[in-house]
Amino acid sequence: MIFPSRDRLESGIRRAAATASLDGSLCIRLCDALGELPSDGRMGVFRVPPQVAAEYGLDPGWWGGSVLAGIKYLESLVGRYERVDRAVAAYLCGPEEFNRLVRAVQGDWRRALSADVQAALNKVLNEREEG
Repeated sequence: MIFPSRDRLESGIRRAAATASLDGSLCIRLCDALGELPSDGRMGVFRVPPQVAAEYGLDPGWWGGSVLAGIKYLESLVGRYERVDRAVAAYLCGPEEFNRLVRAVQGDWRRALSADVQAALNKVLNEREEG
C-alpha cells in the first residue's frame, strides 16, 4: 500500500468524516490508534475487516478506499450502538467480541476490554488513562 502524506491522509479522513456526520479529529485519532494494534487480518490504514470493505465495494488496499470503508463502518457502528464510545470500542475489538464482553460483565464494560484496546479507546476518545 502506498501511503499519502500525513496532511493528505488527515484531509481525506476529515472529508469522509464530514459526509458521515462524524468528528474528523476523533476519526484521525482512531486511525492512529488502529496503527498501534495488531491487524488481525484487517486491511489498510483504517484496519477494515475484509468483509466490511467488500460490503461497501471499496478496496482497503488503497488508502482512500480504506478511509472511506473505515468511516462508513464507524458510522454503521454508531447507528448500531447509539454511543460513540461503544461504537469505537466495537470497531477496535470487533462487534462480536464487544457484544460478548458487554454480556459477560455487570457494570463497566470498559474494564472488560484488553489493556491495549482500553488504551486505544482512551486515545481515540481523547481521555487520560486511569492509573
